[in-house]
Amino acid sequence: VYNPLPWQRTGLVKLQIHSNNIKGNVLKDLSSGEIIPLNNIGNLICFKAEDVPAMGYKTYVPLESSQETVLGALYMQAMR
Repeated sequence: VYNPLPWQRTGLVKLQIHSNNIKGNVLKDLSSGEIIPLNNIGNLICFKAEDVPAMGYKTYVPLESSQETVLGALYMQAMR
């Protein structure tokens, strides 16, 4: 996720792709190791990208997830 603005940003990311390519329902933030819930509906995926650096980027990779991983990610999101 690229942020062209001169300040740090958090926001909702929506991508229209062939969602069959993503098997799980979580992403991993490669910079922090955080597991992030992913909504995968039809050919649209959505997730919250937090603290993307000014004029920089963050990399997220899809993970095949277990129910425990998803519940843990949702719990961590609720605690914020």
